[in-house]
Amino acid sequence: MWCVAVLACAAPIIWAASACRTTTPVSGRPAPVRLAVGYAGSGSVSGIGGSALGYLVSSERLVALRRDGHVEPSLAERWEQSDDGLTWRFILQPNLTFHDGKPIDADGVARQLRNCHLSLRTCRDISSVEVENPRTVVVRLRRPSALLLESLNVLAIYSDETRKWSAGPFRSVPSKEGPGTISYEAFPQYHRGYPTVDRLDLKMFPNARNAWAALMRGEIDMLYEVAPDALDFIEQASNTQLRSFLRPYVFTMGLNVKHPALADRDVRRALNMAVNRTEIIQRVFRGHAYPATDHVWPRHWAYDHELPRLRYDPAKAIELLEAKGLRLPPSTANASRTETPSRFRFSCMIPEGQLVHERMGLLLQRQLAEVGIDMRIEVVSINELVRRMPAGEFDAFLLDVMASPGLDPIYQAWHSPEGPAKNWETNYKAADGALDRLREARTEEETRQAVRALQQVMRDDPPGVFLLWSNMSRAVSARFRVPLTPDRDIFGTVAQWTLASPPDGQTAYPSPAPAPSPPPSRSSP
Repeated sequence: MWCVAVLACAAPIIWAASACRTTTPVSGRPAPVRLAVGYAGSGSVSGIGGSALGYLVSSERLVALRRDGHVEPSLAERWEQSDDGLTWRFILQPNLTFHDGKPIDADGVARQLRNCHLSLRTCRDISSVEVENPRTVVVRLRRPSALLLESLNVLAIYSDETRKWSAGPFRSVPSKEGPGTISYEAFPQYHRGYPTVDRLDLKMFPNARNAWAALMRGEIDMLYEVAPDALDFIEQASNTQLRSFLRPYVFTMGLNVKHPALADRDVRRALNMAVNRTEIIQRVFRGHAYPATDHVWPRHWAYDHELPRLRYDPAKAIELLEAKGLRLPPSTANASRTETPSRFRFSCMIPEGQLVHERMGLLLQRQLAEVGIDMRIEVVSINELVRRMPAGEFDAFLLDVMASPGLDPIYQAWHSPEGPAKNWETNYKAADGALDRLREARTEEETRQAVRALQQVMRDDPPGVFLLWSNMSRAVSARFRVPLTPDRDIFGTVAQWTLASPPDGQTAYPSPAPAPSPPPSRSSP
């Protein structure tokens, strides 16, 4: 269930910048470069958080997805598509090697592609996978699919021997830093070149406050995620650089159209107009977010920014609801009733232990109440979400849903079921036509038109309330020189970081400044 951020901790990050090809360490470094990364988590260090970060630094895929949605080579040097769109040939780069020393060849890649339908819906179009030669894999499809290529960006290539993701810039090694740390070392045979960081330690802290305090004390070199409440305090530290980027996850209130009122598209449009996204962005994210109107990644090359948005208009929302016969009952009726009079009621599931979701839920509840809609918040465990969502046992859910810079996750999220159960069942089918056009597109112009049609239907007949794209911030010690990647995740370039020269001709970098006072705890919007 990788489409839902809460259910899959992190999306794959692609190593976007190219490097010179070399299989030997960079010469001239006086000592190995060590980077310590801190993150907040719970449970064992090898749990969800540690595994997710480990995946990012040790995995690699056939292709890479750029920030604008275009696909570029990675382990695959190039690819070819037949005129009828049913046959794809992937030619691997020469001399690829797994962390265990085994070669990455067409045989191993073909075995994974034959089984990828178990995790990727788009791979269900694959009818056969053949090995043409040691570097060439031939994939044949049952029907053309323009989404096949970008979906392979999610398929990490692993070694048959270790069954681990083991083709990335860093390989796992025993940690010397104690039980709270997992460690990686530079992989000399990495296909993009020897990393400029020799050792990477991922250190878990019980909470975000402890993690950023460790950064201020110089115990770690990078804070993986800076909470919005702590941004101002981190910026006060002169020896720290803060980098932010827009996450390819959209906070969404998905709606189950089996609900009698939510089945009407005008009612769902009214919900969109009743929501003040600007207030949510300011109060929950302190302005560090971008309003959403649909599920399409706003940085995608085919995104149409000229289409009218469903803007905040509570008066229009009330007008739509009244036109559907959803009127408020007279205030004098049944004076003994304890429930607030409303046009209709529905329940919204929110994941347990997620403060941001709870705060957003409370704001949504108040905003909808202002137009006479009673939204009941139902806090449920992750296990309960996993059980209920594919079965459609809900009225609504509030989650941050994966979009990625591409389009395949949108197809997987909102196309009506074509086989086994997907991440959730909302009984929504209005976007099927636009999504089919997207899948069948053969040219950039056809893709552009299909994306526009998809954006339009998500305004005219929305599957839910798309709220916002949030910023994520990472903090790094100033002793590291980080490549300039505007609005991109710097963690995707960690293999290319270098030590900065000490300022003012000093022989050593100055000790970190004392940590500022911790930010106040905020438990309500």
